[in-house]
Amino acid sequence: NIQGLIKSHLVSIDKYLNNNSSSSSSNNNSATGSKLSEAMALLTSLQEGLKELASNSNINNEALNPESMNGYSDAISLIKSILNCSVSLGVVPTLSSTATDVAINAMGSCNFFAHQFKHHIGTVVREAELSGMNTSASSSSSGEGLIPSARDVRTFTSIVAGSELVNGQGGVWPQLYYALRCGDAVAAESIVKQYTGSSSNNNNMGG
Repeated sequence: NIQGLIKSHLVSIDKYLNNNSSSSSSNNNSATGSKLSEAMALLTSLQEGLKELASNSNINNEALNPESMNGYSDAISLIKSILNCSVSLGVVPTLSSTATDVAINAMGSCNFFAHQFKHHIGTVVREAELSGMNTSASSSSSGEGLIPSARDVRTFTSIVAGSELVNGQGGVWPQLYYALRCGDAVAAESIVKQYTGSSSNNNNMGG
């Protein structure tokens, strides 16, 4: 069954990493990175295989419905995100609770959830645009000077919190929260620059 297929693949990857972890010296970063990259490729292969099975109309299996596939895909993406942090650090994760392992798991998990939330924001904004919602009005006097990801954050904030709040005096704070919730420091910087620039212009006009 599907659960057995996934479990067997993950067990194989776990054994693969543990075997290579014990046989690799601590200073052999290039070899460690190679092993982690190969484990990442195995996960990607499993993920793509599950998607292919789910899209096969000839297979009648409740475990292969789109919802379950999204759940499996998200779980694999989370593992891949943690492995990606391991690749960056050149460290093979273990089952122990060392500071390094905890940091890798935390960083990888935060990166996964940030990416997932950024995708959610993009989906909400695109669906609002397709439904005919006047998103340009919600981000009016707004989008100028913002990079695309920051513009999406502002529009999303207007949708969930209201354009009155976004365009109000403290409207920059919820935008910064959502930008950082996406792990997008560049978007947050763009929002701050746009806000400080508009504030300076308003002060000059008032003077």
